[in-house]
Amino acid sequence: MILVVCGGDTVASRQYFSKLKGDSESKGYFRKDLSLPELPEVLRGLGESRSLFGEKQMFFAENINPKVRRDSKTLLADLKKLHADPSVSVVVWEGVTGRDLKYAKCADIKEFRPSKTVFKFLDACRPGKISEFVGLLHDLTDTESAIFFLVMLFRHVRQLILAKYNLTSSSMPSWQAVKLKAQARDWKEDNLLLFYEALLRIEIGAKSGSVAYTIPDSLDILACHFLT
Repeated sequence: MILVVCGGDTVASRQYFSKLKGDSESKGYFRKDLSLPELPEVLRGLGESRSLFGEKQMFFAENINPKVRRDSKTLLADLKKLHADPSVSVVVWEGVTGRDLKYAKCADIKEFRPSKTVFKFLDACRPGKISEFVGLLHDLTDTESAIFFLVMLFRHVRQLILAKYNLTSSSMPSWQAVKLKAQARDWKEDNLLLFYEALLRIEIGAKSGSVAYTIPDSLDILACHFLT
């Protein structure tokens, strides 16, 4: 059996993946981390010697999606066989949404989706929307991890910059590209780039512990400067 843990809420999905790892140890499972090339080997006896002695096993992998090609028929067939085998447990963490998984038909999916408030918050990230942005920011502070909505905002602003320069991905749904371009038009080019740089500094500071303010306070200050 293959379980993929994924979704836009990468903080929650990562926490769940880590919990499964920790639980496997506390329950006495033999645990092994695998790379993509090693996954099919589970079918060919990687865990056979352990299972012969009745030892429970769990295998873990991360971010294999970028290395999977949709035309990799042999690999996809092996993954389907692995998923159909109830004697094997494989858990994979992916930093993408379920829609973006190239091997979704070869696994069960546990997807962590951001709340609707997050999407409203991202949509409010534009000049003239400071009240809405700050209000939603404070709502998120009560329910979400600060680093989560900072990362979501950082990624969203990066998408706005790409939209500003007409560089959105060809694989992006047309409705999403249109929405991003409309939001990007509300920004002056220089201000959008400066806003992105400031978010990058906040993220680096938050991870290194070198910032004087909390993430919500830092975003409050940033909003006052750019979103009025």
